[in-house]
Amino acid sequence: MKAILVAIFALFIGIIGYTVWSFAPPPMLAAASDEFALTDVRVIEPMLGKTESASILIARGKIARIEEMGTATDPDSPYRDHFVLPGLINAHVHLPNQTPLHLSEFVGLLYLRHGVTTVRVAGDTDGTGSQAAIKAFTEAGHPGPRINSCRAFVGGAGKSIWANTLVLERPEQAAGIINQLKAQGANCVKAYDGLDAARTRALVAAAQNAGLPVIGHVPADLLLESSPVPNVQHLLGTAKPVDPGSANLQFQRFHDWRQVDEARLAQVVQISATNAITHTPTLSAAKNFLNFEDFEKARESPAALMMPRLFTDAAWHPAAGVMSGNISATDFETVRDGLPKKLSLVLKLHEAGIPLMLGTDDLLPFTTPGISLWQEMRLFAEAGIPLPEIWAYGTRRAGNDFSVPWLGYIREGAPADLLVFEKDPTQDLANLGTLRAVVRDGKLYPVEDLDQAIEAYQAYYKRPLVDFVSVNLTKRIVAKSATVE
Repeated sequence: MKAILVAIFALFIGIIGYTVWSFAPPPMLAAASDEFALTDVRVIEPMLGKTESASILIARGKIARIEEMGTATDPDSPYRDHFVLPGLINAHVHLPNQTPLHLSEFVGLLYLRHGVTTVRVAGDTDGTGSQAAIKAFTEAGHPGPRINSCRAFVGGAGKSIWANTLVLERPEQAAGIINQLKAQGANCVKAYDGLDAARTRALVAAAQNAGLPVIGHVPADLLLESSPVPNVQHLLGTAKPVDPGSANLQFQRFHDWRQVDEARLAQVVQISATNAITHTPTLSAAKNFLNFEDFEKARESPAALMMPRLFTDAAWHPAAGVMSGNISATDFETVRDGLPKKLSLVLKLHEAGIPLMLGTDDLLPFTTPGISLWQEMRLFAEAGIPLPEIWAYGTRRAGNDFSVPWLGYIREGAPADLLVFEKDPTQDLANLGTLRAVVRDGKLYPVEDLDQAIEAYQAYYKRPLVDFVSVNLTKRIVAKSATVE
């Protein structure tokens, strides 16, 4: 009997030990240095200028000094003759909800590995994503991007909305909504579905009075010319409002551009100029929708394999994920029909001097953090926008919309968010693959260190118990976060 009890106790201790080991995350990646100089490097501020040989002194999270070196070289510099650019800004993402799975830390590594040092969170689906990231990156010191967040969505009642939505029923409630967002620590306001022009106008006015920029959707029953949203996401409002009785309203809103012609594109450009509208097109999210046409093949793509199985088997899965529903062959044709028109519109907006931002709508299906912004840059290039202009959109031009002075610039006193490339990525986007180091808030992370840390997290998510719990937990979170009537 005693032997049996000892065996049971040993088994119990073993189960506890295995569980503790399973959920223990990889160790935090430490920066290689937090006070250093990048010597004998080539400094590029996109569309502003280039210095062929310079030394950048980093201290206390800032660019302390920049010195031109002329023809002098430092043979001991590990990044001699490399190209230094400002860190990239993704102006439209969503972050993973807070769970015991350490997803914030993993996503933070993915962003830095692809040069994304600042993100704007366009709404937390359940109210926990931004806070989890801030806790991980700012309080605990894990590597990750600067967080600028709209926190909750602001929408109308009676529509398909995320659970974390502040409902604005009457225009006079707008100031109170803005106060709630500021109390949550919001840096921006996300106007969402279900609002009409009057309520949206009141929300924008209250946000501007509070010094908060407004981004958002053009309401489903409005066109761009009727919407007061100053930073329009996804090129919404270009196509005519869809029939509210449609079986797939959300799909049609985003993708059905069959009736958009050259005349309408010209109208959108003129309206954007007249009303001072900025656009964040999120072209990559639209293109990635086509992955559902052959989901099994797409889940084996490099971008999908980068992510834990909880995404492909739960969050992104066509039967159980955020995009679940009947998708027809006609739907895929509709997306393919609309993409060239969207590319054409983006080029027309650029040529007219309309402000654009790079955003990707992470973590929608197959929009892998970091990788997706490279995809967005390539789509801007496919549209015909010159590469230096694309880099300007993804750095200082976006930074001007944030509350951090000199964000996206390489100037003395600016935030030390920098990228070090072996080859110039403003000449060829293939050179994005030559990223060798990332400086975030003055901390230096060589790419090989980031790669090793990412691999450690990927192994962590493959542990049998973590894998089982993560997939099933994600299915529950997806069902809870979305409220669909």
